[in-house]
Amino acid sequence: MKRRLFAPLLVILLALGAAAACDNGDDGDGEDGTTPGAAATTEVTPEDSGEGEEDGGASYSEDDPEYQLAVIDAGGFVPLDDPSIGTYAGLLDSLDAKCSEERSLIGDQAVRATQLLAEEGISITVLTGLQGMDASIPEESTTVDCAEIAAAWITLIVGQ
Repeated sequence: MKRRLFAPLLVILLALGAAAACDNGDDGDGEDGTTPGAAATTEVTPEDSGEGEEDGGASYSEDDPEYQLAVIDAGGFVPLDDPSIGTYAGLLDSLDAKCSEERSLIGDQAVRATQLLAEEGISITVLTGLQGMDASIPEESTTVDCAEIAAAWITLIVGQ
């Protein structure tokens, strides 16, 4: 039964990557596209992750992908000076160096990963998705397609 779930998950995530490469990922309805409950809590919090704590006083805007991801995980408003935004920024920076996609698309893939896992009854945060994707790619690797990495990561999670 689980084996039948893997292929559709991979196809959906790969299709998401292809579709997002063709547009900006906004379907024009003003909605953020997240599934209610997809950003459920997990044991890993931005404060616990050790990432982004040295953001050097970076300032963010509401248009930045790291801010938008923090808002999704928080389930609502996050102040622009919230230190958790730096955590997302650090992970996006790391993935941006490893992935062929741009930062906003990498964030979209992490959000979609949380949605797909939620459909399987597995609740994670976008932060956990980013961390899982980042940890799946060795630092010394060449540039990879992060949609494929996300699909493989989802498959591993669902298969556990």
